[in-house]
Amino acid sequence: MPHCKKNCISLFLTNQCNLSCRYCYCEKANNRQTINTNFAKAGIDDFFNNFGHVYLRLFGDGEPTLEFKKIKELILYARKKDRKAVIELQTNGFFPKKIPEYIIKNIQIVWISCDGPSDIQNYYRPTKINTGSSDTVEKNIKYLSKKVDKLGIRITIGARNVKRQKELVDHFNNLGVKYIYTDLLFKPVKSNLGIEKTSPLEYAKQFIEAKKYAESLGIFYGSFFEINFDEKTEISCRACNPSPHLTTDNYVTCCDMAYNGKVFPAMVYGEYNPKTKKITYDKNKINIIKSRRVDNLIECKDCNIKYNCAGGCFGEALNETGTILGIKKENCEAIKFLAKHIPLNKKTYPIFHP
Repeated sequence: MPHCKKNCISLFLTNQCNLSCRYCYCEKANNRQTINTNFAKAGIDDFFNNFGHVYLRLFGDGEPTLEFKKIKELILYARKKDRKAVIELQTNGFFPKKIPEYIIKNIQIVWISCDGPSDIQNYYRPTKINTGSSDTVEKNIKYLSKKVDKLGIRITIGARNVKRQKELVDHFNNLGVKYIYTDLLFKPVKSNLGIEKTSPLEYAKQFIEAKKYAESLGIFYGSFFEINFDEKTEISCRACNPSPHLTTDNYVTCCDMAYNGKVFPAMVYGEYNPKTKKITYDKNKINIIKSRRVDNLIECKDCNIKYNCAGGCFGEALNETGTILGIKKENCEAIKFLAKHIPLNKKTYPIFHP
């Protein structure tokens, strides 16, 4: 299914984190902020009223499990609203034993961000005190892989692991993982800082080899570049729906990269009023966001796979072009390469990208 069909409500639980990832796209938070639980509950109410079910995704520009009490409170609330509510957690996996025990009983889908064996993971994802995170994260992956309905790994690909993708498959297979998604490093939000330069085409060529190898092991190995290869679509992702993302400063945005109300104003379409405990949605902003359809993207006009890409990542394009109708052209060659090597429109992908 195309990624836009992953229509969920995402909660940014906190802007605090226990890791210090080298490539983190979020600005460093000076003041601790956590989500207003009344805001989160109002968002869950609105989502349920609009769609008749709840798909709750726990996320954050920080590490969501640092707000463990709020996680428990909000999952309980979601399940009272919809007893069949789907709960998904995206986490760095660096947490104590009490959290996996809760996850097993209460969360169906878990994505752990981990970049590979210890030499890669400890370089890209050190702790706040610059020690390695690998041992703890791998221990939690191995434990949860045997007990969670769907446990997946999200790998950030940079210069240190781009040519080691088959090795990454083996590494996570040994930990019991059956679902893996990879994302190529991109420029931090609102930043002129450079990042490791990794060729999108080189990534794609290495990815294809790893994908074939993973298939032989019964593992799904995916890429953000191919999230719409499974079925044609006019919009690239859930951000274009827009699917609600509730921030720690009381705004509703449409994208993971719009983690507060100031980062990308073009992606903000709602605001919570603590006094009335209501969310006001801006219909005009919603319509503008919805205008990001591939037929409105001039640079995609003559592309023969435009309905299996739909312009690529909305957030990255806005971050690097400054317009909601822009595209990240440096990725086009790689996506077209992948489309020549991966069967399109088979509707067989087993899980959505996190």
